[in-house]
Amino acid sequence: MRVTIVRDDGVVGVDGVFRRIDLSALPPGVRAVQWDGMQGHVEYDDVANTRLDTLSEFQWAVDRWLAAPFPFAPSGAGDGV
Repeated sequence: MRVTIVRDDGVVGVDGVFRRIDLSALPPGVRAVQWDGMQGHVEYDDVANTRLDTLSEFQWAVDRWLAAPFPFAPSGAGDGV
């Protein structure tokens, strides 16, 4: 399972399906999380990225994604760019 969490857009993507999620529980300074199913990284506002060996710290975001009602197309999707 691939997971993308983007704070500024307020979205979580799982296997390419994005949903708006309340991300207020993200730790301060975390801008984004990328997970490829085996490993990933956390992107911060003011410091270097750090490696992730487990998604457990961000499982709550996946759980909220599962509970969200409708997927949506990210802005720019389908515009031929």
